[in-house]
Amino acid sequence: MVLPPALLEVYRKKFNSYSCTVSNFEQYTLGKFMSGGFFERHLSRMRNSYKQRRDVLITQLLQSRFGDKIEVSGQDAGLHLLLNVNNGMNEQQLVQSAKKQGVRVYGLSEYCSFEFDSIPQSTLVIGYSCIPCTEIAQAVKLLENAWTPVY
Repeated sequence: MVLPPALLEVYRKKFNSYSCTVSNFEQYTLGKFMSGGFFERHLSRMRNSYKQRRDVLITQLLQSRFGDKIEVSGQDAGLHLLLNVNNGMNEQQLVQSAKKQGVRVYGLSEYCSFEFDSIPQSTLVIGYSCIPCTEIAQAVKLLENAWTPVY
């Protein structure tokens, strides 16, 4: 670790006896895992699994009753996507009504340290890494109940 002189002194006083080493056994095992190609295969399997979940989620969202009122973006940026819902509800209402249905979504504003004028007030962050493909359709049905007004 490289520290400026002022922090180096603090580090030496507070963490002089701290040692965070990884055992030789764990290093050797990880090295074998990687050199044997197992890590690469794991990454490939996970990449395919997450891509399948993302594609199913986007398809289900676009085919839902509110599919004509949403915009999906950021779907290639990780294990989440941004969903702008234009159904007349604001971000807080969308989050709370989804929560009442048992679905946890997050407002984009939770991730901003200051206010952006360009962010629509109804943008949500939807994660999909923990939900199996077989449960995505049911989750979207719950969101339909939460976000589609009954006339």
